[in-house]
Amino acid sequence: MSELDDVVLARLVASDQRYTPARRALVAALRSAGGPVSIQEIQRLTDDLPQSSVYRNLEECGAMLDVTVPPAIERQLDEALAKLAEGSGFTLHHHRLDLVGRCAKCK
Repeated sequence: MSELDDVVLARLVASDQRYTPARRALVAALRSAGGPVSIQEIQRLTDDLPQSSVYRNLEECGAMLDVTVPPAIERQLDEALAKLAEGSGFTLHHHRLDLVGRCAKCK
């Protein structure tokens, strides 16, 4: 095991978690990437690691929050995304929006 693996293992043990094969694959992918990568790039660097596993293992605390987008902002998003899609020759049917960050407790 590498020094990085030792650090990851120690942190997981400290929070009563295991260093599973999926987590080892994720750490190996991040190590080999050599810089910031997207979830899709991580998936290409691993052997069939599900997107949900990547997200779950990269989260700080696992907190998720559903929010209601005010109607005015929703209209602005719809218009902006429709223009973006149209400019790419894509027909937009609907959209989803994920905001990725840290909760107030993890800041």
